[in-house]
Amino acid sequence: MLATLVALIETQTGSQFVVKKLANYLQIEIGEVRGSLARGLDIDWIQYQHNQQSFATTQVSFRWNSSALLYNTLSIESLSVDSLNIQLPESADKSHEPFSAWPNLKLPIRIQLKKFRLNNIQFTQGDYQEKWQRLSGSLGLGTFHLRYSPLILVHDQYRLRLSGKSDLHFPYDTSAALS
Repeated sequence: MLATLVALIETQTGSQFVVKKLANYLQIEIGEVRGSLARGLDIDWIQYQHNQQSFATTQVSFRWNSSALLYNTLSIESLSVDSLNIQLPESADKSHEPFSAWPNLKLPIRIQLKKFRLNNIQFTQGDYQEKWQRLSGSLGLGTFHLRYSPLILVHDQYRLRLSGKSDLHFPYDTSAALS
């Protein structure tokens, strides 16, 4: 049994099998998969579509420290995406009442995204469209805070840089610097 688990996680063939089975189960289409689940993967493209929602990426690459899971942490060393396209339907809720069901964002596992870079981002919701050249930075979702240092959002007309931390429960106290 241990040999089977190692073969599925440590080898490219085993990792391809697991990723393709999982994608099929989740009704996600994926391109060629290279690498291993133990260290990281490169995926040519990913597409998901459900009703009027769709999500598509090209050239996805991530590297992670799988042993950090033993310490209740999902530690992603790097994540890069060459293009990201998100399409959502027009919002059905046109209510102007204030939102009041504020969630607690605490998860049972800590998440570290040490370095990420998403390029060529296109977001569409109904008739609204927005394009960004890049979103990059690092994120850490801990026990009490979400930390970001620095998040950089680049658009044709502006560039934003955000560093700081936010509590994971309402009212989400935040200490941050925006430039």
